[in-house]
Amino acid sequence: MGRVAAFILFLSSALVLVLPAALSAETLWFRCKGVDVRSRAVIFTCSGHEVRRGKNTVSAEIVYRTAKGKVFAKEKINYRKDKVSPDILFIDERDGRREMVERGDSVFTIVTQESKTAAPAFTKVKLPGSDYAALTIPGLPGFLTENFRDKPVDTRIIFYCVFPLEKKLLRLRATNEATIKYRGQEALRLRLQPDNFVYRWFSDPVRLTINRKSGRLLRYEGLHYIRDPRSGHGSIVDLSFTW
Repeated sequence: MGRVAAFILFLSSALVLVLPAALSAETLWFRCKGVDVRSRAVIFTCSGHEVRRGKNTVSAEIVYRTAKGKVFAKEKINYRKDKVSPDILFIDERDGRREMVERGDSVFTIVTQESKTAAPAFTKVKLPGSDYAALTIPGLPGFLTENFRDKPVDTRIIFYCVFPLEKKLLRLRATNEATIKYRGQEALRLRLQPDNFVYRWFSDPVRLTINRKSGRLLRYEGLHYIRDPRSGHGSIVDLSFTW
């Protein structure tokens, strides 16, 4: 079997989102708008939905659009195995780039494809020991809410998060900065940084504002994995969500 055919088979088996039991589940819709932190110009917008069964999120789908409304990327998230490290499929329709992450018993499998015609690359990343949680990016809000909901200001936790472009796990530090009111909602304001001192010194933190009760992401400030549609490079964005 060729590598492209194997990639397609891998995707179809790993990210099946049609779950019969979820048909009667609750669907929550959301929108987002990301603006340039300096000029306040719109970089991209998104719309999507989560499917929940009771208190558990089953799946999510997100569509990203340019400031002019053109679709440029899509993302599918499957929480069937683990709520803090769901499987991810991200497709950038501008050049056909694909990224996929699937968690196994002892490894993350990362699949990247630089373009529609490029051969897929498979990378296995070993999970850390049981002392630390290992997340994928969509699992961040829920994980952080569980760990900080009742903790005092300046509480810190250490965990790992997989980044497909780097093809590795990065050790991160989260700090509880404050409990605030955000658009009338009680929310946690958290700071994310690399745990490594050198990386932390040379990088700006990412800040997340998360609904303290529901765990829904309300605001994201910092470097984002979505490439800026204007330049094709990483975007430093102030991203707000409306549920």
